[in-house]
Amino acid sequence: AEKKTLLDRAKDPFGTVVEIGGVSKSLKASLDNSAIFRQGWKTMFTHPDIWAKNALSSFSNLVKVVGGKNVTDAIKADIFSRPNALNGLYEQEKLALGNLEEAFPTALPEKIPGLGRLYKASETAYTGFIMKQRADIFDKYIDIANKTGADIEGFGKLVNSLTGRGHLGALEPVAHVINNFAFSPRFTKSHIDVLSAHLGDENVSGYVKAQAAKNLVKIVVGTAAILAIAKAISPNSVELDPRSSDFGKIRIGDTRFDVTGGMDGLVTLSARLITASTKSSTTGKVTPLNGDTFGSQESTDVLLDFLGNKAAPTVSVVKELMNQKDFNGNKPTLQGELENLFLPLPIQNAMHLGENPNQANSLLVMIADGLGIAANTSNITKEAQIFNPKTTEGADVIKEIYRLNKINQAPTIPNFQKPTGDFATFKTQVDADTYNQAVQFYKDNYQKQVQNLVSSPSYTSSFEDVKKGKLNQVNSRVLHQTLSKFGFKKPKKTHITS
Repeated sequence: AEKKTLLDRAKDPFGTVVEIGGVSKSLKASLDNSAIFRQGWKTMFTHPDIWAKNALSSFSNLVKVVGGKNVTDAIKADIFSRPNALNGLYEQEKLALGNLEEAFPTALPEKIPGLGRLYKASETAYTGFIMKQRADIFDKYIDIANKTGADIEGFGKLVNSLTGRGHLGALEPVAHVINNFAFSPRFTKSHIDVLSAHLGDENVSGYVKAQAAKNLVKIVVGTAAILAIAKAISPNSVELDPRSSDFGKIRIGDTRFDVTGGMDGLVTLSARLITASTKSSTTGKVTPLNGDTFGSQESTDVLLDFLGNKAAPTVSVVKELMNQKDFNGNKPTLQGELENLFLPLPIQNAMHLGENPNQANSLLVMIADGLGIAANTSNITKEAQIFNPKTTEGADVIKEIYRLNKINQAPTIPNFQKPTGDFATFKTQVDADTYNQAVQFYKDNYQKQVQNLVSSPSYTSSFEDVKKGKLNQVNSRVLHQTLSKFGFKKPKKTHITS
């Protein structure tokens, strides 16, 4: 890459686009130690001793690389001097060692002044953990097989999939291109291999398939035990229906923690396709697929949604620009799209912490995300985004509006970007500063009045539709106060004489 000139890149536009995709993906995955619980989730239950040893060493590797040491060479020297490397068994079984991992498809970000070393540290911790996992587990299996005389064919595939790397078959020669435009296809394939225990693979011996089946049982039982403990502590924190997107997650407030290492999506997809139905994670309503109702979802829609969620940052940005609408339904901005392309996920997530007052503890979210337990918090509703979640009043307003939205009782909130009615007329009568002052006056007074309202006994004892009506009354009252204060002049009606 360093030898390419601008002219070289101009002659190869496709290669340049692929390279940009790789840089984007690499930067998004950096500045954390996520392999521990993401690629390591399965081995935590199947080989806990090996997992614990390598998880601990990954932290020391982070510190060493930041300090300027070359840890990668030491890891490779250890692995490639082992007996199973020298006798060619690693190569024979196609154990994935020394390969570029999907999360870090390029080393170009290492050239960024200042941040390059931090990037290299997270990359080394990630790849070093995975490489040592593969070599250690493979060696353990081979040692057992040698003592029992078992057929070892397929152990490389088993270990690769167990540590997050599946084989894409005929697509393998272009896997690096696919990876730059889709989030980790080999990782997704590894989930399929583990969940199916390699049953359909003719190049895996019966003995190896038996080990894969044992691994699957350990993973399912271990994950189920964690979910059962969470449910015992908080009964509403765990969803047992696999048709819901909350399945396999622990919910704290509006934050969901994925405790399956990313396998929950495949389980939910399969459950929805098999039963031809879905379950809403917000209302709990079960909806059949392929119905006769206009606009109802079909099985193909569910499959396309699943694939759409696997898009890499570059594809997501292109989609948002084409639709002129970002993930939250707002118009895309240059700053927002650059953040989506190149800002590391830990930083991007930290910037949005606290926006939803009903999220889990911010420190818990940051730690979980940094170690590979995906923590996603529901976005506050578009209507409530005008309020400040970092104030007590704003947080209370957002929380109540968000709650009512989830049960289809959303109150009316003005859209000050594209106002309608009297407020639209008012906007044409005043300058920008006066309009902004009026909007702030509305926000401040609405927040205060709603905070007083939602804490009153008359509100808390009301039915949900009545609560919606009371909030709408506050909205109408504050809008009238705002317009009156800032001198709104209602246009005179035009009389047409014949």
